Amino acid sequence: MARLDAREAGRLAGSMCVIEAFAQIDPTIEVEWRFRDGDALAPGDDIAYLARSMSSPIIAPHLNVGRRQPAYCTSIGHILLANLPKSQLDQYLSRIRFYQYTVHTINSKAKLRAAVDDARTSDLAYVSQQTGPNLCSLAVPVRDESGACIAGINLIVHGAVLSAAEMTSRYLSSLKQAAASLGLVLPSNAC
Repeated sequence: MARLDAREAGRLAGSMCVIEAFAQIDPTIEVEWRFRDGDALAPGDDIAYLARSMSSPIIAPHLNVGRRQPAYCTSIGHILLANLPKSQLDQYLSRIRFYQYTVHTINSKAKLRAAVDDARTSDLAYVSQQTGPNLCSLAVPVRDESGACIAGINLIVHGAVLSAAEMTSRYLSSLKQAAASLGLVLPSNAC
């Protein structure tokens, strides 16, 4: 069982998009919502509980869903950085300090800039084993009607390191569909 927590105050939106995405990616995942779309959230609120088949590598029970991690070593971080204006990305890079979670963690501004450039060009981000062994993830931007990136959505696979090609062939279509659905329901100022 994993828990989805609110990081900041806000309103819940897009719960049906999450359910649809999980149904496509791994139908064994069950979501028990504690809030409804439109409900106000406070930091630390338990939004939902996620349960899944133990045979599935999606949402490992020991992962802290909703935990904050640095943008430089996560797929969703790369997507959000790739969609920043150049001046904001430069500002982020000027103050970044790298922590080496694993031997695979990005540890230089040049490597991070290359990863962010790749994410910007391909409109997706893939990372492998940067925050822990046997963890890989794929992320795509969530865009509003104008095409502006207002959030990101990612999928983490634990227990098996899948290549970027394997991750995209298995999960990219479902992630993009979920991102498109979320883009229709999230406010333009979601980030």
